[in-house]
Amino acid sequence: MAPKTIGRFKIGKKLGSGNQGTVYLCSDTELQRRVAIKLLNKSLPQASYRSEARTMSKLQHPNIVSIYEAGEHKGTPFLVFEYVEGQLLSDLIREGGLELAQIQNIFQGLLAGVSRAHQADIVHRDLKPTNIIINGEQMPKIMDFGIARLLSGGKEQDEVLIGSPRYMAPEYISKGQVGPQADVFALGLILDEMLTGMPVFNGRNQQVVLDNILNMEVKPPSQFNDTVDERLDRFVLKALEKDPDARYVDAEDMLNAFGALRKSPAESEAVGDAGHGTVDFLLRRMRRKSDFPALSQSVRSINAMAQVSDKDLNQLAGVIVNDFALTNKILKVVNSAFYGRFSGKIGTVSRAVVVLGMQTIRSLAASLIFFEHLQDKEQAERLREMISSSLFSATLASQVAKDIDSQAFEEYFLAAMLHDLGKILIAFYLHDESREIERLMQQESKSAVQAEHAVLGVTFEQVGIEIAKQWNFPKGLTASMESWNDDRKPATVIERRRMVAAFSRDTTQVMAEQGLDDKTAVTTLLQKYKEGLGLDRRKFKRLADQALEEFQEFSKVLSKDISQSFVKKISGDGAVQQKAEKRAAAKAKSAAKDGLGETQILN
Repeated sequence: MAPKTIGRFKIGKKLGSGNQGTVYLCSDTELQRRVAIKLLNKSLPQASYRSEARTMSKLQHPNIVSIYEAGEHKGTPFLVFEYVEGQLLSDLIREGGLELAQIQNIFQGLLAGVSRAHQADIVHRDLKPTNIIINGEQMPKIMDFGIARLLSGGKEQDEVLIGSPRYMAPEYISKGQVGPQADVFALGLILDEMLTGMPVFNGRNQQVVLDNILNMEVKPPSQFNDTVDERLDRFVLKALEKDPDARYVDAEDMLNAFGALRKSPAESEAVGDAGHGTVDFLLRRMRRKSDFPALSQSVRSINAMAQVSDKDLNQLAGVIVNDFALTNKILKVVNSAFYGRFSGKIGTVSRAVVVLGMQTIRSLAASLIFFEHLQDKEQAERLREMISSSLFSATLASQVAKDIDSQAFEEYFLAAMLHDLGKILIAFYLHDESREIERLMQQESKSAVQAEHAVLGVTFEQVGIEIAKQWNFPKGLTASMESWNDDRKPATVIERRRMVAAFSRDTTQVMAEQGLDDKTAVTTLLQKYKEGLGLDRRKFKRLADQALEEFQEFSKVLSKDISQSFVKKISGDGAVQQKAEKRAAAKAKSAAKDGLGETQILN
């Protein structure tokens, strides 16, 4: 029999029960709100139970039912959850009639929620349609996050299987192995079930179901639903691979793939024959000619050693030293005031790698690659302006990233720097085609995607991503090169990089065309990224000024490469430039006084 009260909570009607416990609708008499309380069937050790519950309570996301608190009532552990009115996904599936667009929206929300959990190293372990509720706004919310983990004591490998047999992953059944790929498998099963209206694995008893999961080949959902195309089939079947290493790495990886799948055909379909011709031509040209993308071999080698260990730093330095032009530029930059926080002259590339780190050198190499041989190229100033714009955008992106993800700001720099890689390469190699794309946009009012497809059969973005893959940039970085056009808060690290890169490009355009004194342009820009970044005008101005100061310092070092007309455009009336010069003078004066550059005996 259910208690009438648990502490300050007044117990109401029973909402449901299962093997794990019983759920009641309750009233929080202090906070005057409705909550759901789950009384667990299993007695748990107090210390580990409360520790695990605290971990789960920190998991906050719009697609996850929040845990408010945990406790024990007369020896029975309980959890207090957010109460959500709605309909279970299992009931919606059973009723039938789910449209493809509705299924995709629900599944996108599920991926966003589980992705947030995986970022926090939390695995659900019991994802299934009865653990998902669809609220009145058609938003899916995942229930029972961490219940299976609580019941298992938080172990990474279970001695007994805990969960729902029909949604268990093969490696969990055979080895008790728990990890993000097990949630990926369950998500694939849920999507397949929404598409077909029936579970993927059935059987007359539990053992038959488990055997089928281990051995039965999954049929493509298109065999049961003719609105499912080949791309969605491939997506589902990859999630349901028997080998966890053949699936998506985690929910974030799955979310990125699903986002690409949902784009319009013009934006996301595989590169067609014409597009392949454009990319193949560029790759052949790079291998054959000695103009600037010949440096791509250096970048390819550097990226291949992106996880290089300290003992192999000399090997990395050797790759750069073999490229004389790249070596000179890197040493010139690292000895500038741009990296002035390091005292003493850096005379070798190996020393630069030790002092500045692998990621900084990789970012520099990716940036400086663009500036080689432009002086010998037709339309050199146009190219310089494009590249300078990308470099400033990247500098601004790294400033924004230091506020939101300080440990990985170099990745934001690269994502923004490389976003226009395809556009720059097309302008470099296919000048007439590049000009024709501009004409179609200006005179015939075609969108960028329409104009690029009309002329090249592929978008600049697709060209850039394909070339970046050839240069061995990591998968996460090439995924970060995709456009961001949403007005929502990013759900993953990769989405955050894409949004920051888009914000930086839009800011660069405003600075170059209207200037930061144009209140209407700045207000429109900040409103566009309000959900994602939430910057006020003061903070925005500070970030822009800092980026401009760094970029101007950079432009002094590479004065022959940076477009000075672009510098003037984004500098406005020169007030920021004067401020930067004063700060640089103050820094130099302070450094001369502190004695830290002189030999000392330290205790």
